[in-house]
Amino acid sequence: VNSTEDCLTLNVHTPHDANENSSLPVLVYIGGDFFVAGSSNDVDGSVLASNQKVVVVTFNYRLGAFGFLGNSKINISQNLGVEDAKAVLKWVNRNIKGFGGSAGMVTIAGNSIAGATITSLLLADPDVQSLYKRVMLWSGS
Repeated sequence: VNSTEDCLTLNVHTPHDANENSSLPVLVYIGGDFFVAGSSNDVDGSVLASNQKVVVVTFNYRLGAFGFLGNSKINISQNLGVEDAKAVLKWVNRNIKGFGGSAGMVTIAGNSIAGATITSLLLADPDVQSLYKRVMLWSGS
């Protein structure tokens, strides 16, 4: 197996002419394939950023047992992958202006079963509800 536990990274894609005064809309893309696969590099946000004048943020979150371990016998429920997504939204809120984005115009886009589920869980979390304005959920089903 060729993998690493060092996965908590994000990518920020901007239009070429974006600057800290641009106040562009922001799309935070949450992907993933059944909570066990996927990468922030699965989607090339640079094309969307350039063609639609939007700042695109893609990120990795913990997968499999590292992100979603649970054990009902000892009352453990860890959704660390969801916590990673919350941390990204908080980072975007604090830092996206420096990339030309507007923290007040953030859309979360959840794709596939994992991305859509994490996005749905974020909708119900009062800790991050003020960090986005819109949500998109989509999948092949």
